[in-house]
Amino acid sequence: MTDVVTGEAVVLDLPCARFPSRLVALILDMAVQVALFIGIVLFAGAAGARLNAASAAAVGVTAIVLVIVGYPATFETLTRGKSLGKMALGLRVVSDDGGPERFRQALVRALAAVIEIWLFIG
Repeated sequence: MTDVVTGEAVVLDLPCARFPSRLVALILDMAVQVALFIGIVLFAGAAGARLNAASAAAVGVTAIVLVIVGYPATFETLTRGKSLGKMALGLRVVSDDGGPERFRQALVRALAAVIEIWLFIG
């Protein structure tokens, strides 16, 4: 098992998650996000059947941003570094000092995931 070493050369007694467990957690989270997006689009489509093209596009972009960036950032902040996929597998994101993830860190991770995971498919 690999130890986590902080920037101050302090060894933390935290196990590192392996690739297969991270991949399964990511797949679970992506499935939840796709389901949320489909639900939002269906609800917006049913509620706003009389929207013009620009309004429908604005609703679509808002739904994408809320699901792809808002879901992981909010969920990981409120649950101290866990998402639904991470909870299912017993994983947690920690900061450099082993403490819980803060909102700023969760937001940066979610914004990086837009490029790294969603644009390049993992």
